[in-house]
Amino acid sequence: LRFILEAYEGIAVVTTLDDRLLHAEVSRSIGILSHKMGDHETSRLQLERSLMLAKEVGGKELEALALRALGELTATTMWDTSNVEEEIDEAVTFFERALVIFKEIGNDFEVARTEHAWGNRLLERGDLEGGRERLEQAKKIFQRIQSKAGDKISRTISELMRQTDQPDTKKTRLKRLFDSGKSKKKKGEEKAAIPDM
Repeated sequence: LRFILEAYEGIAVVTTLDDRLLHAEVSRSIGILSHKMGDHETSRLQLERSLMLAKEVGGKELEALALRALGELTATTMWDTSNVEEEIDEAVTFFERALVIFKEIGNDFEVARTEHAWGNRLLERGDLEGGRERLEQAKKIFQRIQSKAGDKISRTISELMRQTDQPDTKKTRLKRLFDSGKSKKKKGEEKAAIPDM
């Protein structure tokens, strides 16, 4: 909480200084922290502000960082809405736009981080194949640029391969749940319809 208050004080300072690029970075940081704290509304507001400011000043890298953060937020909160398919499309668009920009500016490390983040979100929604493909892309880039993150992703991929060899894992159950069109919200509605005795 103290960090958020200090960040808001930072916004007041950078607004006074009229430093839009710094304002965009502070807004992105608040957005990411708010997401981690579960305040998705503040997170989206701050990340959208960061994106707008980054575009205004031509801060391509910061624009892509804000897009990736919006992709992660949208992928995380998609079950909270009745329009899951639209939310999935929006998350994919955010990730794709971030990747295009990172590739344009030649930032391979952030390309790999974006592939990794996207892969993790796909795994969370039960898309094992799509998630593994994104993680493989991230691993290749991390290994090419000699980052140790590639080793960690290799272990994750190995664990995924081991899990998919099992007849019925939590991930495959999640995939079936997702494919059947049921959401957490729908599940909650069904429970609510059963009267207490």
